[in-house]
Amino acid sequence: MNTVVLGAPGSGKSTQAQLLSDFLGVPFLSMGEVLREKASEKSTQGWRIKQMLGRGELVDEKTFFEVFE
Repeated sequence: MNTVVLGAPGSGKSTQAQLLSDFLGVPFLSMGEVLREKASEKSTQGWRIKQMLGRGELVDEKTFFEVFE
């Protein structure tokens, strides 16, 4: 089963997704958490992600899919 929780910043997506994950007994993956972790790495990709997040931009599709390959 794949479920995606969408919402505005600060709307409780991670909180609700974690509760749902616990209830259903399925893994929980936070894309934002993964991207923030990548941004802290000392790599070209990490630097690009850090720059985008720092400007308040969404991470572009190409970079996003590189992270999740």
